[in-house]
Amino acid sequence: MTSRDRITEMFRFYRRPSFFENQWIQTILVVQHPIKKNKFKLKLHFISAVLIPLLFAVFTVVLALQQESIAKTNRDVDLKIVAEQHEQNLHLYLIYYYIANNFSLNKQILTSIIRPKTLATLRRLDTTRKSYLFRFLHESRLIFMLNPPFINLDGANLSSIIIGSLEEGIDMRRVFLSNVNPDNASFTSVSFGNSVFKYTRLRGPAFHSVSFEYVNFVGAQLQEANLIVTNVYKADFTSVNMMGAKISQKQVIFI
Repeated sequence: MTSRDRITEMFRFYRRPSFFENQWIQTILVVQHPIKKNKFKLKLHFISAVLIPLLFAVFTVVLALQQESIAKTNRDVDLKIVAEQHEQNLHLYLIYYYIANNFSLNKQILTSIIRPKTLATLRRLDTTRKSYLFRFLHESRLIFMLNPPFINLDGANLSSIIIGSLEEGIDMRRVFLSNVNPDNASFTSVSFGNSVFKYTRLRGPAFHSVSFEYVNFVGAQLQEANLIVTNVYKADFTSVNMMGAKISQKQVIFI
């Protein structure tokens, strides 16, 4: 058999697809494409079905936390306002009490009523209001030694008070501040001539242009006090603890 005969024999068994067979093949190809698209849509639906509730859950938690934080901040602000109002009321009440009893002060009232109320109020007030109250006591001449009756502030908490400024000098001569606690207080342009600071704890105070002429410091605690920028003259430093205090040689001569 020649080559031509073999080729003829091969083509004799080859049959071209019929019309219906072509239609079936095309149908399969057309159907396969939508199946792939449907799978992609199913994946999108699945992802959205999982992610959307998760996002809502996260949003709800974050919103709840934000609301809780805002509520806490509001509560803190309200508590601060209430505390400040309470301190202000204490201050005003004490001043009113002094004024109401101005013409009937006696030793019994001072000892049993006014002094305890004053000490209790000083313990509760912040630095600013405590400084205002101390100025009020001074300006009302209630803590002057030579103006009886006066209030004995023995044991009073005067820590961190701020008295005086460079623009305003304050005359606090002859005040009686025995055994008080003005730790870390600040005194600027203040004259304490002839005053009493016996057994007072003046630890780490800030003195600027302060005068201590003829002041009684017997038994006082003056650790780390800077007295170099003060005027110290004829002061009594008997039994004073001055560990770490700063004082000039010239000041020592005049003590």
